[in-house]
Amino acid sequence: MLTIQIPLICTIIQDSFEDLRATLLFENAFPDPNLTILFLRKTLIGAARSRLPDTVNVYNRLLLDDKYRDKLSHLVSDLTLKTLKNM
Repeated sequence: MLTIQIPLICTIIQDSFEDLRATLLFENAFPDPNLTILFLRKTLIGAARSRLPDTVNVYNRLLLDDKYRDKLSHLVSDLTLKTLKNM
């Protein structure tokens, strides 16, 4: 699904991969699913913020639209979708 996204979204998602990897390495290597969702949200928003002003629309939507943020989180981690469905 990542390959069909526009290049700006691909860049944000790829940055999120790297940020999430670093977060897991330095903060918590084995987080529970709820903590993983928080890490994903934090890395997606941080990746979009790091590329401002180019990503201002994506950044604002990540902050305001939970469904959009959850869809992008699914591209970073399949675990997120399963956990969100169980909540």
